[in-house]
Amino acid sequence: MYDCKEVPTAEEILKSMRNYESLANEGMQLKNKKAGLELAKDLKAILGVEYKNLKKKKIQDYYFNSDNFQNYNGAVSEAHAATAGALSYVNYFDFLYDVEYYMSYYIPFIK
Repeated sequence: MYDCKEVPTAEEILKSMRNYESLANEGMQLKNKKAGLELAKDLKAILGVEYKNLKKKKIQDYYFNSDNFQNYNGAVSEAHAATAGALSYVNYFDFLYDVEYYMSYYIPFIK
């Protein structure tokens, strides 16, 4: 989404954040732990790619003055860091909970 070509709209940012929030919620609702773990791994991988992109100096410099960027960056960074190491049957639910929490926390700040 952030590529130094244009500034994403609030709607685009919110769509992305709500998608992460929805995926996390979907994973927590699954009764099958294997399916929940797989969804959590997929979500962590997606957040990892976004996290790495947002941490690039070029991206940080270009969007430095954007409050929406700072809030989106905060949500992705905190969600990505929620579980260190590999996800397992023991910690995947906590990861999904944290992703949902951080997205819902930062969404009201996107304007």
